[in-house]
Amino acid sequence: MRELKVFGIRHHGPGSARSLRKAIHAFGPDCLLIEGPTDADALIPYVSDDGLVPPVAMLIYDPKDFNWAGYFPFARFSPEWQALKYGLKQGIETRFIDWPMGLSWEMELAARQGRLFNQQLPKRQTWEQDPLKYMAQIAGYEDSERWWDIYFERASNELEVFEVINEMMGALRSELGHGDDSNLWREAHMRKEIRSAVKSGKERIAVVCGAWHAPALEAWEGIPASVDNQVFKGIRKRNTQASWIPWTYERLAVSSGYAAGVESPAWYRMLFDSRKEVTIRFLTKAARLLRQEKLDASSAQVIDAVRLAEGLAAMRGLDLPGIQELRESALSTFCEGATARLKLIDHKLVVGDRVGKVPGNIPQVPLMRDLEKSIKSARLGSEYESSEVLRKQLDLRVPSNRAASVILHRLIALEIPWGTRQNQRAGALGSFQENWRLKWRATFSLKVIEASVFGKTLEEAASNFLLQQAAKTLSLAKLGEITEIALLGELPKILPDIIRHLNQLAARAEDVISMMEALPVLVRVFRYGDVRQTPPADVELLVRQWIPRIALGLPASCTALDMDEARAHFKRIREVDQSIQLLQHPAEEESWNQALQRVAGRQAISPLIQGGTTRICLDRGIESFQQTELRMRFALSVTQEAMQASHWLEGFLFGSGLLVIHQPVIWNILDSWVQALSADRFQEILPLLRRSFSNFPKSERSEIWKLANGKKPELTQSADIINEELEEVVWPMIQLLLGGKSRPESES
Repeated sequence: MRELKVFGIRHHGPGSARSLRKAIHAFGPDCLLIEGPTDADALIPYVSDDGLVPPVAMLIYDPKDFNWAGYFPFARFSPEWQALKYGLKQGIETRFIDWPMGLSWEMELAARQGRLFNQQLPKRQTWEQDPLKYMAQIAGYEDSERWWDIYFERASNELEVFEVINEMMGALRSELGHGDDSNLWREAHMRKEIRSAVKSGKERIAVVCGAWHAPALEAWEGIPASVDNQVFKGIRKRNTQASWIPWTYERLAVSSGYAAGVESPAWYRMLFDSRKEVTIRFLTKAARLLRQEKLDASSAQVIDAVRLAEGLAAMRGLDLPGIQELRESALSTFCEGATARLKLIDHKLVVGDRVGKVPGNIPQVPLMRDLEKSIKSARLGSEYESSEVLRKQLDLRVPSNRAASVILHRLIALEIPWGTRQNQRAGALGSFQENWRLKWRATFSLKVIEASVFGKTLEEAASNFLLQQAAKTLSLAKLGEITEIALLGELPKILPDIIRHLNQLAARAEDVISMMEALPVLVRVFRYGDVRQTPPADVELLVRQWIPRIALGLPASCTALDMDEARAHFKRIREVDQSIQLLQHPAEEESWNQALQRVAGRQAISPLIQGGTTRICLDRGIESFQQTELRMRFALSVTQEAMQASHWLEGFLFGSGLLVIHQPVIWNILDSWVQALSADRFQEILPLLRRSFSNFPKSERSEIWKLANGKKPELTQSADIINEELEEVVWPMIQLLLGGKSRPESES
């Protein structure tokens, strides 16, 4: 006699998984039908492979259009995962019954275009709130997730719990309706698969599905097959391919945006593995975690925390403390009320940082195969498999290190930022050493699949993607970055095309700022060519053509700027200046130096840029110290507005205070200007002065403090005359400005 049982579960529910495992074993089915896309059936046999370690996800995609892709995650505590493991172990027919993704996508398109019409299905009914919230409110809970967790995931239920769940969902559906139309379409497909199993002669059929669908599947005999078949009439299924990919607890959490996610994956894993000892295990691990971070957490505190958690559970009528009780207990005992410590526990023990593993024998798209082969060859395997943020130093003279750098840059080209370059000092345009910060995220696997449309190998995909980006961009700076990535990723075949496009864009460009933003990148490209032994021949010529154009337009680009714009532009000027110095081309350097002189002496220009270019001219030897002294005296003269003078000073003192320390004349001018300010005016400009001095190294600030505190260079007679009333205001302000100590009593 045929018997069919439907087990309604909560996706990624440890209680559901535990109860399901017992219930299926008691039922003893000869056929196991599981909610999941049927175009992933080929992936089921791999579940028995010990190398496939959850969390993992089934990735289904259209090989002709990677914009169509979907993933279906599984954890060890997912009921569907436990059902798959049981079915394979028992050797019974085990397959998915939900609609295939290839059909889902076509149904979605048809719905958008208004091509779906089926009068035989019930009319859609919308919900005012989460359907389970009605049941939670009846039980006295505002949060339906907490209600479900307490009664169905945390509790130790009898096998009859599935009958209760199915009956409850049936009542809710009769009152509230089915919700989104896609629920009806999916249920129609699942009923078709049930009829197929019955027709094949199966006698004991177990169906595992989301609890909401259970009533609709139990009623499969009462709905004519013609009604369900009509739903998909005229819809052609799209061809798809599928693979297993690693996943993470972080991506399984609801906080990641995953609609079927759970709040506490790591806690659910612990609850599934050892329900009876879960309180002690959780709080012991919390104490160990804090001790690893050099924080106090004693054995006595663990005992107190366990007692407190169990006491809270008893007060709330719970047979087992949940994550809320455990967090409150840890906050009161280990954390001493400090939420920062609790965040550490949340990250490691509530959400968790577990990453799944996928064996190499599982079919993958060619690009993923090539990537993993390259990763293994470059000895990045441990970084690829780790869930932690890791730091990696690469020496480009070592072949495996150079290969690793190439992989990381090619992935950046594909907008897959596995690695982030670190410790790039200002003005450092390249060396044989690279420092990286690495973290592989589960979503990167999906991005690799999407990038497969550009090529079957990492080199081919990165090359084609960059060419496409270069053809679309109208920004010289962006195009310069693309050029740099192509070089660092060792994609020499596409460099001529990109540089040709860069030349064409530069020929039409009239915006000096965009050229200034692109120039340092091109200099890096040229210099890195020497390091990587792949110098692009056209880049040096392009740079030498740009510099006179930038020099010619520099003064005009420095006018009509507000302070934020002036600071940003001064940064560009410094970067261009550093790049030109590194090129060591006298003709181009001369044209740039003349442009700096024009900017330093033009009054219509932002005072910050005037001061900054004056300092550059002095440092480069473009102007003499006497010329600089005259410019400074004029900028800080009594005829100049104090705020404008402070901006000039901010630019002039940028980055180093050595000039103030070792040049008495500079100190005298600065000292005289400060003394001439009224107390109110000094208070007004103090934040700007503080900004200037705070950029100096600590040793330089200390020396300036000594000068200000009496150990001054020889002053002119006029500078020795100090207004005592002003001095009482100025000294405390200097103390605040330099962060030094108060004046010695002997000098007060």
